[in-house]
Amino acid sequence: MKFGLHLSQHIYLPWKHQYINYDELKYFLKDRQLTGGGWTFEDEIYFNKQLIDKQFEKVNCFIETKINHLSLEEVRPLLDFIHLNTIGFKKILKKHDKWTEFTLAHKYNRYWDNYITIQVFKSIWTF
Repeated sequence: MKFGLHLSQHIYLPWKHQYINYDELKYFLKDRQLTGGGWTFEDEIYFNKQLIDKQFEKVNCFIETKINHLSLEEVRPLLDFIHLNTIGFKKILKKHDKWTEFTLAHKYNRYWDNYITIQVFKSIWTF
């Protein structure tokens, strides 16, 4: 199953706008590969700063907000949210690195893995 479909089938509906916009990121990567000239340095800057960083910030801010106001019934949905977004970021960065001559996965995956571990422990610790 393609991840975009998997993500759309497993989101927690009240939080649907807080998830990574995987399809937008994938579309941008594919579109730029298919257009004349392929992936450019300008595409890389835009993808990194305008797309990935903003999606990462959106997800990150939502997790931090939720942890500060977490109810018992939201623990499982939050852990699932974190898991789905982690997979989404890893998959889109892997596609990026495969389809372009630039590498981003190492930069984000290290940070994301450490961040997620801390956030999960914080959410569990508060209960």
